[in-house]
Amino acid sequence: METAGFVPEPSCGRGTISIIWSCLATIFFVVWTVQHIDYRESISRVILGASTFFIPEAMPAAAVAQLILARRLRRRLHNLPGWDSWALEQAFLVVKNGVRDKRSGEILTADRLVELAQRGQHKQPGAGIHIGLFPSKQDINKRSKMSWLEKIMAGSQALWFSANMVSRLVGGHQVTLLEDVTLAYACCGLIAMVAWFHCPQDIQDPFEVNLMGVESLTEKESGERCLCSLQIVGDRCLSGLVIPSLFMVTGVHLGAWQYPFPTVAEAWVWRSCALVGLVALPVGLVLLCFRERKVFLLSMTALVLARLALWTVACAAFRRAPVSAFDTPNWCDYWGHIGK
Repeated sequence: METAGFVPEPSCGRGTISIIWSCLATIFFVVWTVQHIDYRESISRVILGASTFFIPEAMPAAAVAQLILARRLRRRLHNLPGWDSWALEQAFLVVKNGVRDKRSGEILTADRLVELAQRGQHKQPGAGIHIGLFPSKQDINKRSKMSWLEKIMAGSQALWFSANMVSRLVGGHQVTLLEDVTLAYACCGLIAMVAWFHCPQDIQDPFEVNLMGVESLTEKESGERCLCSLQIVGDRCLSGLVIPSLFMVTGVHLGAWQYPFPTVAEAWVWRSCALVGLVALPVGLVLLCFRERKVFLLSMTALVLARLALWTVACAAFRRAPVSAFDTPNWCDYWGHIGK
């Protein structure tokens, strides 16, 4: 197969710089835009972005798990009189720890909200709350730092990149390894953006509600509701959704199994590192459940090193890339009526 090294930007087609720029811009745009930090977490966007960079599977897993939890919370409240206007944005706000008691500073969890709302229906003294205590959908959107338009723009960028990769493969044009890596981020980002579309983003401080007339829950009451806890359901969803996300990312990487690598060694480094995630991440999650944090960190270190190796091979492959990787497919080949 004919190969080429650095290819300058041609008048028609694409060069090395444009490929690298397109990939890095897509990754940065997706990773930075998709972040939805829980409001009581002290982690910065830079640290979260770095974690997402090495473990992109966490994006769709966390987003879908929180969407399921938010929809379950909304459904529970809609079954109660007076709560039928509870919106998904409000449910997300509670799920993301964005509501706290003005008097005690205690974060209002999804489980406690459901219980207090149910107790209010039975008119227990000192226990009632109503939907008017909480910020409306409009109030939440005003304090959200990122609008739905920005999310659509980021999603469109990821969708366009993915469609471009599919068109190249269908047309028989080679895709570079860096584009293969970027495609994994784009797929994860698309799923996360759809799941988090109604989730408020970058609200600096939680909303405060006055629960002065609400009785504090006892330890006994907390233990009784634990078996049907919404949060337990959310944690189970998160653990279960990481695995499909992992298979998706690994599948994208293994899609380059037959790529014409510059050397045989690089080919097997790529294939081996792509498979490492199938072992390291599930093992790490199991160890974390058993509180084996030291071994968990070793497992995550192996995963990070494998992802770094993938990036190294992807960047080094530009020194001898297939010539067809720099061709641009003609969209008229797919829709014959265009341009005719």
